[in-house]
Amino acid sequence: MKTNKGKVRVMVFGDFKAAKTTMVLPLTTTLSKNRKTLSSTYRIVGSNDKVGTHNYHFKLTKISSTKYQVKLATSGQRRLLSTTGTTTTFTATTKSPAKTFAAAYSESVIKTAETSELNTELEAAYKEALKKDATAKDPTTDSAMQKEVTDLVNSTTKSKLADLVSSFNM
Repeated sequence: MKTNKGKVRVMVFGDFKAAKTTMVLPLTTTLSKNRKTLSSTYRIVGSNDKVGTHNYHFKLTKISSTKYQVKLATSGQRRLLSTTGTTTTFTATTKSPAKTFAAAYSESVIKTAETSELNTELEAAYKEALKKDATAKDPTTDSAMQKEVTDLVNSTTKSKLADLVSSFNM
């Protein structure tokens, strides 16, 4: 990541079940003497590119040549690496799993949220139209409008999945 003081290394945590990525700025990183445990202290970089003030800590333990273990804790609405919480084991890969995970876990979350938001907006517009014109079509029963909603949700979902994958792979 580029800053006004040059380039800075950041870590990107992907929570594909919530369809979110979190960028963090490592403050300290140490490797144990046996080189099996990586300990790090970090701060979250907000959506406005401001670095938070709260320090978070985590330990990443190497179990085998490709298996690692870390703890996940919930902080607000995000799940972050931590020294406490649920222990999770994962396998290191040579290729980014972001596209696969986004399709498997995030697509339904995004589609549900987008459909709900769009239907709410349409319902409000329908109520306004009814006040002016009693012959306004109900968006929940109009098949043409539902097809448009489905098409819009699919295109928006595809775009948001691409954004999620690219932000994870940056």
